[in-house]
Amino acid sequence: MLSSLQGAFPPAILALADGTVFIGSSIGATGTTTGEVVFNTALTGYQEILTDPSYAHQIVTLTYPHIGNYGVNAEDVEASKVYAAGLIIRDLPLIASSFRADMTLQQYLQRENTVGIADIDTRKLTRVLRTRGAQNGCLVGLKQGEQVTPALVEQAVAKARAEKSMAGLDLAKEVTVGKPYDWEQTEWQAGHRLRPAGEPEVPRGRLRLRREEEHPAHAGRARLQGDRGAGEDARRGREEAQSTACSCPTAPATRSPATTRSPPPES
Repeated sequence: MLSSLQGAFPPAILALADGTVFIGSSIGATGTTTGEVVFNTALTGYQEILTDPSYAHQIVTLTYPHIGNYGVNAEDVEASKVYAAGLIIRDLPLIASSFRADMTLQQYLQRENTVGIADIDTRKLTRVLRTRGAQNGCLVGLKQGEQVTPALVEQAVAKARAEKSMAGLDLAKEVTVGKPYDWEQTEWQAGHRLRPAGEPEVPRGRLRLRREEEHPAHAGRARLQGDRGAGEDARRGREEAQSTACSCPTAPATRSPATTRSPPPES
């Protein structure tokens, strides 16, 4: 995050049960969440991680420094909601650049009422978790204008220590669906949304400019979203052109008479 834009985000607190405290920027919902603090080393897939039911009651640290650079879309979720208790990252890119993006990571966290923190030393946090083991933590996202105080830090540490252990918890009953359902979606194809089997194929998207005035870092900026259907048609056209070019018969290679050498005379 650019230093000139750090003031655009309210502060946030991450407190571990062992007393370790990190102060950063709030990038998600306002409020407090507790859970077991763990880390994940994936370079991509933050949306899938957040919605993975196996991360229920866990605050996920992503060790890759740039998280959120391709935004969030409605097709890459693993469940109907975010199951992770919170998100910890190093840097939130200012622009989400992807033709598939429907919103930014910050907007998604706020919509899903998920607390998130950025601008902390995730390398140090990862070393703490690696050497001392996963431990409970408390993540606090403050409101715009609020300041971090010693009292708030003490409360966060106390809540982290009071959080119940993950050992022995029966989380299967919390994350399972209420009733069985049939999987009817077809395979994903570039330029087309996922749809139930039998539903006619409808191309998605047209070239358009979208203002992102709801994000303080994007105010006054415009983002160009690509035409998925046009991009797919162009790709197919290139493949057909290459196929046609390769199907033409080729003439046998011949040598120019001027470059042909006569056999050496017999001695």
